[in-house]
Amino acid sequence: MESGGKLIMFLSRHFEEITYALAALLSLFLGMYVIYQFKRRPLGVQVRSYVETAIGSTLIFLLLFGSTLILAIYWANYKSPYIHFDLYDSISRNANWVREDLTIYLVNDNELIALSCDGNHQEVVFTSDEEPIRQFEFSPHGRYILVSTYKKLFMIDTEEKKDWLVDQVQLPGSEEDLKGSISGISWSPGGDRFSYELSRWSNFGSQAKVYIYDINDRSKKSIDSPTRRLGTLYWDLAGENLYYLKQASSELEERQLVYKLKVYRVDLSDLKVHFVDDIMMEEENFSPIHLSLLGIKLYQPERGLTFDRLGNQTVLKSRQGHLIGIDRYNYFFYQGKWFRRRLFRVKRDVDTSKKQTMVNAYGEHVLRQIRWTPSGRYVVMDHSYWGILIMDPRRQKVAQIYPYDVNVYGWFSEI
Repeated sequence: MESGGKLIMFLSRHFEEITYALAALLSLFLGMYVIYQFKRRPLGVQVRSYVETAIGSTLIFLLLFGSTLILAIYWANYKSPYIHFDLYDSISRNANWVREDLTIYLVNDNELIALSCDGNHQEVVFTSDEEPIRQFEFSPHGRYILVSTYKKLFMIDTEEKKDWLVDQVQLPGSEEDLKGSISGISWSPGGDRFSYELSRWSNFGSQAKVYIYDINDRSKKSIDSPTRRLGTLYWDLAGENLYYLKQASSELEERQLVYKLKVYRVDLSDLKVHFVDDIMMEEENFSPIHLSLLGIKLYQPERGLTFDRLGNQTVLKSRQGHLIGIDRYNYFFYQGKWFRRRLFRVKRDVDTSKKQTMVNAYGEHVLRQIRWTPSGRYVVMDHSYWGILIMDPRRQKVAQIYPYDVNVYGWFSEI
């Protein structure tokens, strides 16, 4: 059984190479056979014999060897829980085999750290003195990074190597201990402005305001809204207007629940709010497609977000079309041009401090925020125990480039 398993593993790892080699051998065999037949038989008989032999050989190859090989690969990758290597034993402390010019930004408590893709260069680019960093977000062109804690918002200029305070929950000159949050950050397409919401509350009441911040003169202006709260704002492609939506009502029409949304526009020339139109939707969740029906095209950046906010995706495709992911049996797999390879089993952590439900009964995977690098050659992931790992799934090489589990991480890519 052990030798059979090794054979199947070998065939699975080198399936593409074996297929190409067999095709080359078959072509060579047919070519030599044709040359031989042309030397010893009349032309008509030679051609007929060649065709019959070629068809017969091809059918035999496809039906016998091809079928057996495909069944073996299918069994190894989809049925038999065969593990190609042990992740822990395979982790190297040296990633000098990585060949990609990429800077990874990660948050460890109150530090924002810039890390090279091979882990050899590390630099603390920002430190929050009072509280942990919650999130960071790149500007559309990658020059600026917004860093938010629970009560403060900072700006980092990566070219000038400077940072400054944009806003905070605490009022200047006030000794009152206010609670609050900063959220809803949205960059303009040009990257020179952004909007954000600052909420404050105390024992006496609460207040939420949305501001437009101009990087050029470091000034902010508030937006007055006829509604109680603006919510999420969306920039248009021209960077001249902001849009937001409010659910007005829901009603039953012909046995179908329909949601009515009011669309508002913020004119950046005077920061006044104007009602645009109503939208009737069959789903409660808003999609930018709904505004496109009104001729409004929104700017929708995703490359500036940290990967935890983009969600844990079960399957990710590289630029070359290769796939990686975690299947329902908790195996990390890699799929090249042809067949899927199960590389190793991914453990789950059960949080015993939480009430056990059907949702969290099996725990969370110890691998999170799995992403292909922009080149599509490597995979970066955050491991609960071993920190940031980088892997070449095709060559089955993996290395640790940062030894601690991080809060969030991400990078900026023009792709």
